[in-house]
Amino acid sequence: MTTTYEPARTRGRGRWAAVAVAVVVVGGLLALLWAAMTAHDIASRTGTWIVEVPVQVTPLLPQDAWDWGTTGSGVPLWSTDHGIVALVEQADRATAAFAGAAPWVARIVLGLAALLLVPVVRALVSGARLTVGHAWRVVGVGVVVAIGWVAAAGLPALAAARMIADPVHGLRSEWFEPRWSLPWWPLLIAVLLVVLGLSVRRGASLGAEAEGLV
Repeated sequence: MTTTYEPARTRGRGRWAAVAVAVVVVGGLLALLWAAMTAHDIASRTGTWIVEVPVQVTPLLPQDAWDWGTTGSGVPLWSTDHGIVALVEQADRATAAFAGAAPWVARIVLGLAALLLVPVVRALVSGARLTVGHAWRVVGVGVVVAIGWVAAAGLPALAAARMIADPVHGLRSEWFEPRWSLPWWPLLIAVLLVVLGLSVRRGASLGAEAEGLV
């Protein structure tokens, strides 16, 4: 009886695995396309879009700059929950894209993570045993998340540095410095993924050793 139904069950799992893989691949590619479209849309607003760049003030900033609500050069200065931002216009395409990096970087991370996990999804849905190769893919997703975490914080700071370096934007270098804002939770996700991947690797290695002893 088991022999009769096992091939049908295996074929069913294989079909479901193929569907799951197709969904993950299409989702990953769409996320990458969405990221490209978002970055292009942000960069295309050059000259007409007000760009928010994260800055921190130096002790040389006059107090009356806060009283006016501007930097004294016509550039609005705002205090948010995450720190101070300056609102400037006439940013070039690269600076505008860097300043709005968070959404498109997140979509790149999502797309790459989905594509990296395709073999893992196939194995889980089909009921196959996870291998060391699958484990390293989970670790790779953790690394991608960590890189995205740094990029999402570093690119806006780079945009601020570009704005400060160009006198036309009115952000005087003696008054302002670029500000890094690093939320902790993406790093926690990255660490958990790496730990999970290493645990899967350990389990796969032990399973392979046990099979070798049988």
